[in-house]
Amino acid sequence: MKDNNQKRVENIAKAYDSFNAAEQYNRSNPSANMFDKLRDKEFLAVFSNLDFDWLPSKKPLALDIGCSSGRYTMALGNRNIDAVGIDTASIPLKYASERVNAKFLRASATVLPFKKETFDLVICIELLHHFTDDVLEVVLEEISDVIKPGGYLSLM
Repeated sequence: MKDNNQKRVENIAKAYDSFNAAEQYNRSNPSANMFDKLRDKEFLAVFSNLDFDWLPSKKPLALDIGCSSGRYTMALGNRNIDAVGIDTASIPLKYASERVNAKFLRASATVLPFKKETFDLVICIELLHHFTDDVLEVVLEEISDVIKPGGYLSLM
Protein backbone atom coordinates (compact mmCIF):
# COMPACT_ATOMS: atom_id res chain seq x y z
CA MET A 1 0.00 0.00 0.00
CA LYS A 2 1.32 3.44 -0.88
CA ASP A 3 2.41 5.80 1.91
CA ASN A 4 -0.42 8.28 1.26
CA ASN A 5 -2.97 5.45 1.56
CA GLN A 6 -1.39 4.28 4.82
CA LYS A 7 -1.68 7.84 6.13
CA ARG A 8 -5.33 7.89 5.07
CA VAL A 9 -6.02 4.68 7.01
CA GLU A 10 -4.23 6.12 10.07
CA ASN A 11 -6.26 9.34 9.82
CA ILE A 12 -9.51 7.38 9.67
CA ALA A 13 -8.49 5.52 12.85
CA LYS A 14 -7.67 8.82 14.60
CA ALA A 15 -11.04 10.29 13.64
CA TYR A 16 -12.90 7.41 15.29
CA ASP A 17 -10.51 6.80 18.18
CA SER A 18 -12.37 8.42 21.05
CA PHE A 19 -14.54 7.25 23.93
CA ASN A 20 -17.30 9.62 22.79
CA ALA A 21 -17.37 8.12 19.28
CA ALA A 22 -17.48 4.59 20.71
CA GLU A 23 -20.25 5.41 23.15
CA GLN A 24 -22.34 7.17 20.51
CA TYR A 25 -21.99 4.24 18.11
CA ASN A 26 -23.00 1.62 20.67
CA ARG A 27 -25.48 3.56 22.79
CA SER A 28 -28.66 1.94 24.05
CA ASN A 29 -30.72 5.09 24.63
CA PRO A 30 -33.17 6.35 21.99
CA SER A 31 -31.80 8.21 18.97
CA ALA A 32 -30.96 11.82 19.70
CA ASN A 33 -30.45 13.28 16.24
CA MET A 34 -30.92 12.61 12.52
CA PHE A 35 -27.50 10.95 12.14
CA ASP A 36 -28.32 8.51 14.96
CA LYS A 37 -31.73 7.76 13.46
CA LEU A 38 -30.13 6.98 10.10
CA ARG A 39 -27.55 4.74 11.78
CA ASP A 40 -30.35 2.88 13.59
CA LYS A 41 -32.22 2.38 10.30
CA GLU A 42 -29.04 1.10 8.70
CA PHE A 43 -28.54 -1.34 11.59
CA LEU A 44 -32.07 -2.68 11.16
CA ALA A 45 -31.62 -2.92 7.39
CA VAL A 46 -28.43 -4.94 7.74
CA PHE A 47 -29.93 -7.45 10.15
CA SER A 48 -33.32 -7.72 8.48
CA ASN A 49 -31.62 -8.54 5.16
CA LEU A 50 -29.15 -11.12 6.45
CA ASP A 51 -30.37 -14.65 5.88
CA PHE A 52 -29.17 -16.62 8.88
CA ASP A 53 -30.88 -19.84 7.77
CA TRP A 54 -28.09 -20.76 5.36
CA LEU A 55 -25.43 -20.81 8.10
CA PRO A 56 -23.98 -24.21 9.00
CA SER A 57 -25.67 -26.16 11.78
CA LYS A 58 -22.54 -25.92 13.94
CA LYS A 59 -21.90 -22.58 15.55
CA PRO A 60 -20.78 -20.27 12.72
CA LEU A 61 -17.90 -17.81 12.94
CA ALA A 62 -18.26 -14.21 11.76
CA LEU A 63 -15.85 -11.32 11.23
CA ASP A 64 -16.95 -7.72 11.78
CA ILE A 65 -14.46 -5.50 9.93
CA GLY A 66 -14.39 -1.92 11.20
CA CYS A 67 -16.39 -2.96 14.26
CA SER A 68 -15.88 0.27 16.23
CA SER A 69 -17.48 -0.34 19.63
CA GLY A 70 -18.98 -3.68 18.67
CA ARG A 71 -22.62 -2.92 17.92
CA TYR A 72 -22.84 -5.41 15.03
CA THR A 73 -20.50 -7.85 16.77
CA MET A 74 -22.87 -7.93 19.74
CA ALA A 75 -25.90 -8.44 17.46
CA LEU A 76 -24.16 -11.41 15.84
CA GLY A 77 -23.48 -12.90 19.27
CA ASN A 78 -27.15 -12.44 20.14
CA ARG A 79 -27.88 -14.65 17.10
CA ASN A 80 -25.66 -17.39 18.59
CA ILE A 81 -22.85 -16.64 16.14
CA ASP A 82 -19.28 -16.49 17.40
CA ALA A 83 -17.91 -13.17 16.24
CA VAL A 84 -14.55 -11.44 16.01
CA GLY A 85 -14.44 -7.67 15.66
CA ILE A 86 -11.49 -5.75 14.24
CA ASP A 87 -10.80 -2.05 14.01
CA THR A 88 -7.78 0.23 13.72
CA ALA A 89 -9.04 2.56 16.46
CA SER A 90 -8.01 1.36 19.94
CA ILE A 91 -10.45 3.24 22.21
CA PRO A 92 -13.62 1.85 20.58
CA LEU A 93 -12.07 -1.63 20.80
CA LYS A 94 -11.45 -1.16 24.51
CA TYR A 95 -15.04 0.04 24.90
CA ALA A 96 -16.31 -3.00 22.97
CA SER A 97 -14.24 -5.52 24.90
CA GLU A 98 -15.68 -4.19 28.17
CA ARG A 99 -19.30 -4.44 26.98
CA VAL A 100 -19.53 -7.23 24.42
CA ASN A 101 -18.81 -10.92 24.89
CA ALA A 102 -16.67 -11.42 21.78
CA LYS A 103 -13.06 -11.32 20.67
CA PHE A 104 -11.73 -7.95 19.52
CA LEU A 105 -8.43 -7.23 17.79
CA ARG A 106 -6.70 -4.08 16.63
CA ALA A 107 -6.06 -4.77 12.97
CA SER A 108 -6.45 -3.20 9.56
CA ALA A 109 -8.78 -4.41 6.83
CA THR A 110 -5.79 -4.14 4.51
CA VAL A 111 -3.90 -6.93 6.33
CA LEU A 112 -6.35 -9.33 7.97
CA PRO A 113 -4.53 -11.46 10.59
CA PHE A 114 -6.48 -14.68 9.98
CA LYS A 115 -5.95 -17.96 8.16
CA LYS A 116 -7.54 -18.56 4.78
CA GLU A 117 -11.18 -19.63 4.78
CA THR A 118 -11.78 -18.96 8.49
CA PHE A 119 -15.15 -17.18 8.50
CA ASP A 120 -18.66 -18.24 7.51
CA LEU A 121 -19.83 -14.63 7.52
CA VAL A 122 -18.00 -11.33 7.04
CA ILE A 123 -19.66 -7.97 7.58
CA CYS A 124 -18.12 -4.65 6.70
CA ILE A 125 -20.47 -1.79 7.53
CA GLU A 126 -19.72 1.95 7.18
CA LEU A 127 -16.10 1.39 6.22
CA LEU A 128 -15.43 0.87 2.53
CA HIS A 129 -16.38 4.40 1.48
CA HIS A 130 -13.27 5.66 3.30
CA PHE A 131 -10.88 3.90 0.91
CA THR A 132 -9.46 4.86 -2.45
CA ASP A 133 -9.96 2.33 -5.25
CA ASP A 134 -6.51 0.77 -4.90
CA VAL A 135 -6.94 0.27 -1.14
CA LEU A 136 -10.47 -1.02 -1.64
CA GLU A 137 -9.07 -3.65 -4.01
CA VAL A 138 -6.62 -4.80 -1.31
CA VAL A 139 -9.40 -4.96 1.32
CA LEU A 140 -11.67 -7.02 -0.94
CA GLU A 141 -8.79 -9.42 -1.69
CA GLU A 142 -8.17 -9.82 2.04
CA ILE A 143 -11.85 -10.53 2.64
CA SER A 144 -11.94 -13.10 -0.16
CA ASP A 145 -9.00 -14.88 1.48
CA VAL A 146 -10.58 -15.22 4.94
CA ILE A 147 -14.16 -16.08 3.97
CA LYS A 148 -15.03 -19.76 3.49
CA PRO A 149 -16.22 -20.97 0.08
CA GLY A 150 -19.95 -20.38 0.01
CA GLY A 151 -19.62 -17.90 2.88
CA TYR A 152 -21.79 -14.82 3.23
CA LEU A 153 -20.52 -11.23 2.82
CA SER A 154 -22.53 -8.19 3.86
CA LEU A 155 -21.29 -4.74 2.81
CA MET A 156 -22.91 -1.39 3.34
